[in-house]
Amino acid sequence: MHYYDMAETWEFNGGPKLLYTQVIFKDGDKYFSTQLPEQIAFPEDIPPITKSRLKEIPVEHIWPPLEDGLSICHDAEKPGVYIKQPRLTGYDGSESLSFYLLQEARICQILMQNEHQNIARYLGCVVKGGRITGLCFQRYVETLADSLNAGRLFNNKSCLQQIQAGIDHLHTLNLIHNDIHLGNIMVANKEADTFVIIDFDSCATKGHPLPDKRGQMPEGACTAEFENDDLGFKILQEELHRLISST
Repeated sequence: MHYYDMAETWEFNGGPKLLYTQVIFKDGDKYFSTQLPEQIAFPEDIPPITKSRLKEIPVEHIWPPLEDGLSICHDAEKPGVYIKQPRLTGYDGSESLSFYLLQEARICQILMQNEHQNIARYLGCVVKGGRITGLCFQRYVETLADSLNAGRLFNNKSCLQQIQAGIDHLHTLNLIHNDIHLGNIMVANKEADTFVIIDFDSCATKGHPLPDKRGQMPEGACTAEFENDDLGFKILQEELHRLISST
């Protein structure tokens, strides 16, 4: 068994307070979770943990069964392929990780059949033992947030036009992204002249209930509507202009 991942959970009502650090361990194909009360800077600082404190995460809580109609990627190990998997530090004891992975696979199957230059190119599922264990995408250079923080130059007018084009394409498919922000836009190439929207685990069909995982929504919003992405894009524009003007 070895360390796999960890993340902190904080409460901010009445001031910041660490609730716990969730630590994930892996043993073969099995994953285990535990919550520690202290803040941990590095994996080597994790105190000794007895097996009795570790809870195995049921496989069905992470990896959903493959459904008919979902494409399988047979080139997942090739260079240029990025495999997206759930971050297990978000495990809450429910099947939510599995649910969102399957939901994203369904959405991406639609996108695969309706490709657009400003939407991340989806290549299909990774499947093991009849379960989806990852989603494959074309690998891109970096997020727009990272590019801005590094002070890299690009045509911000063209960037915004391309993001809007990607949003418009989703809307023609009756899909709402629900989480448009700088971290969900990728710089597609080294020339920094192409930008694509990523991350579709918050995406939903127009009129359907909003997923728990989502970005900032219009006040009172409870369903997936075009206005959700309009607000996300407006906030993104403001943040982009603020970061550019501060450099």
